[in-house]
Parts: sequence; structure tokens; C-alpha cells
Amino acid sequence: MNILDLLSLDQIVIFFISIISLLLGRLFQKIIIPRLRKRSARNRSVNLRIFLNNIQGPFLIWVVLGTFYGLGSYFVEDSKTLLGKAVTTSLILIIITFTYVIGQVIKSLLTYYIRKGILPNTTIFNSLSTILILFIGIGAVLSVLGISITPIFAALGIGGLAVALALQPTLANLFAGMSIIASKQLNPGDFVELSPTQSGYIDDIQWRTTTIRTIQNNLVIVPNSMMSNMVVTNYSLPAKELSLPIPVGVHYDSDLDHVRDVCIEVAKLVLTTEEGGVKDFQPVVRFKQFGPSSIDLNVVLRINEFNQQHHIRSEFIRILRKRFKEEGIIIPYPITTVEFGDRDNPTGID
Repeated sequence: MNILDLLSLDQIVIFFISIISLLLGRLFQKIIIPRLRKRSARNRSVNLRIFLNNIQGPFLIWVVLGTFYGLGSYFVEDSKTLLGKAVTTSLILIIITFTYVIGQVIKSLLTYYIRKGILPNTTIFNSLSTILILFIGIGAVLSVLGISITPIFAALGIGGLAVALALQPTLANLFAGMSIIASKQLNPGDFVELSPTQSGYIDDIQWRTTTIRTIQNNLVIVPNSMMSNMVVTNYSLPAKELSLPIPVGVHYDSDLDHVRDVCIEVAKLVLTTEEGGVKDFQPVVRFKQFGPSSIDLNVVLRINEFNQQHHIRSEFIRILRKRFKEEGIIIPYPITTVEFGDRDNPTGID
């Protein structure tokens, strides 16, 4: 018995058209898509190039399953037969693979824009995008299976109030984290100060907490709701470079012009030789006040980022003291003079 005698005309048509679509899909996959990728590379269309890179592999599967589903939907009247179930299965496979590919496209786009600094590299951002894609894919599969998602949404709406009340702190942290990211005022890698005793680099913004890595390599974990209500100093915005004023005191008998020249010379030396200094910055000396035992001044240097201030300050003080000693510039000790009685009669005896 010939195998063609076992198949109906509809099944034979579906089979041969599927073979033709397979060949056309293979041709499109090997010729058309590579040419489109080259053109997108020439035009610097990053979004199109990423999309083509991700669909080139599963494109042939979509063509075959799409053709099979389209022909099966036309020829097969009873979806409960074996062929009808196969047609439904093909549509489900299309949805699953398409959802996966779209997830990969979004992941690649996020990676690209994060690397370019356009988007923040945060866990909450990546997690929410993944959950949204999975939710859409599951909803589409349920619709194909004939399961209405309207009652599900209704049940979620009824129970949403109770869930919101039960998870109020968690939801508050979630929305606070999204608000922090949307404001673009706090980003991973920024050096922030929460209080005089708590400072460090933002390590990650998650769905519940913001993690800060201190200079001592410890983690400070702050709930997002608390983080959004705190007074936070961000030393990385609007720029990481910042001025570093260092107070100095000299003797009242010092030549202030000479003091200024020595301070500027030492400051330039430190900025050009030590890591963390802005090499082309012109240091500034500002005399501040007549102090109790010295003339006080500030030497203003500039550093690349906040964490480098300790090294630059240490080297500047070390070298400046040595130069002051060589130049005969005195750094006075604090002196307090206490007088008792009348200056003309110090003993107090008439």
C-alpha cells in the first residue's frame, strides 16, 4: 500500500506547502537576513541589528510552524482531532519561542544601552522587564488554550486590595525604587553620603533595597522607601570631579606671597604626580582669617572623584610640611596666654 493512500488530500497539501515554506524560509534566513544585518551595520541602526541577530536562528522555525498553523486552521475543522491538536500546539510553540526571542532582544538592548550609560544597570529594571514579557507570553498561551484571562484579571482585581494592604511595605519599596531610577539622580557606581558616618558607592538598586558598598568594602542595605526620603549627597553628579580645599596655618611673621607660591608649587606637584589628581587644574590659595595663633588659608586642589581625596590630602600635607621646613615657613603651635591680676601689679599686693 502506498503511503499517499493513507493520507487525505488536505494532509498532502499541508505537507507539500510546509516543505515549500521551509525552503523559502531557509533562503530568507541565509540570504535576506544577512544582507539586512550588513545594511543596518552601515546605517548604524543598533536596534534593527540586535533584532535581526536574535531572530535569524528561530526564523526558520517560525516559518514552518506558521505555515502549518495557517493551513491547518483552514483545512482542519475539528480542533479535537490529532491534527487539530497539532495545529494548536504549533501556535503555542510560536508564541513561546517568539516570547523568548523578544525577551532576548530586550535583554540585548538593555545591555547595549547600559554599556553606553543611557540606562542604569539595576536589578529592578532587568527584573521588571523580564516579568512583563513572561506575563504577556503566558496570557497569550492561555488565550490559545481557550482559557479566558478576564476572570483571572477580575480575581486579581478583587484580591488586589487585600494583597496591597498585606504587602504595603514591599510595594512602597518597589515604587520607591522605580522612582529613584526614573529620577536619574542616583545611579549604580555613584559615590553618595547618607550621613557623616555612612558613605560609599551605590552597588545596586533592587526591587526592595538599595545596596551601598562602603570604602571599607562593607555593604549598607537601605530600604528604597527610606532611601527616597533621606537627604543624600551624590558626589558623582553633575560631575565626578570636585574641588578639595585643604586648610593650612602659618606664622604671623610669614611672607604671605612666598607662602602662596610654595603652596601652589606643592599642589601642582601633587596633582601631576599622584593618582587621582586633575593634572591640568590650576591650584588656588585663599587666605581665610587671622586665627588665634596663625594666619589661616585654604589651598584648593581638584580630584577626579570623592574617594581619592584621602590620598591626595595625605601627600599634600606630607610634602608641604617638608617644603615649609626647607623654606623657613613656620607652622605655629596653638598658644594661649593667661594673665592673672593687674598687669602693673602682677602679685596683687598693694
